[in-house]
Amino acid sequence: MNNPIVILCVVILIYFVIATYKKSKKKHRRKYSLGLQSAEEIENWIKNKNYDQIENYILKQDLNDITQIVDHLALSLNEEDILTWHTSENTDFSRLTLGVFYLHLAWIARSHKLAKDVSEKNAESFFEYLIEAKEIFSEIPENSFFTPELNARKIRLYMSLSNSHSATNAFHKVSKSNPELIWPYLHYTEFIQPKWGGDLEDLLSFYENLPDHFLIRSIVELKLIMDSIIMDDNYFKKYNTNINHFAHDKVIAIDKEFDSTNITSVHKYILFNYMEAVCEQLSLHKLQKKYKRLMDNNYTIYPYGLIQ
Repeated sequence: MNNPIVILCVVILIYFVIATYKKSKKKHRRKYSLGLQSAEEIENWIKNKNYDQIENYILKQDLNDITQIVDHLALSLNEEDILTWHTSENTDFSRLTLGVFYLHLAWIARSHKLAKDVSEKNAESFFEYLIEAKEIFSEIPENSFFTPELNARKIRLYMSLSNSHSATNAFHKVSKSNPELIWPYLHYTEFIQPKWGGDLEDLLSFYENLPDHFLIRSIVELKLIMDSIIMDDNYFKKYNTNINHFAHDKVIAIDKEFDSTNITSVHKYILFNYMEAVCEQLSLHKLQKKYKRLMDNNYTIYPYGLIQ
């Protein structure tokens, strides 16, 4: 083992493994601000290690914007950038972002394949990242300003860990305290579906009791329509046995209401993405082009996943 050639080979091998590991975390980085200036400003401050302004700035942001800011930071920054920031500042915001970074890495590792098609290596990485995210989230106190966003993320985390009780509790907490926070409804819509072991009756009860909020109601409706088509399982057969007919009527109604509604939220892009996708499925080419133009190449996590 004292042979210098052997030692050199071992050192090179270790360096290669570390470099490959780091590269695997960097290659999935992408911009996800959807044009939200606050997200891009914070990203630049973190990259430049200009941390002083971040805390006061983020506390002034709208809660729905914070969702987008966290996703942008977790998907655009490298692990080293986030860890350096968190080590320096050790705030609930840096902790939340780091946890979401690992939560996204978990799903990047797992991909959207069926469970039986996920390799053993990727399945192990999936659960390792989930546990890392869970441990980081547990360090954020219940009275934190970021608790609504934390509970929204816990829905996705516990769904991933097959802990339906904790996922449901997280949704009920955040939807009660912050009923206009959009992403909890998206995560819960995914979690409650039969494809994840959910009950159709519970799904329809959730659907029928959505808040009177155009963006939340429309996005949830479109997501369930799209998933019904993809899974070849009509969740809306109680209302119409033909999913395409049901979808057509809903798309036309949503488009009409959209034209008379002033939407300023950055999450309008989720609506545009779903409208474009569903209209394509229904061969509504004129409407598809309208929402493709409104998307302006701003692809969202739902319905397209973590696009590389």
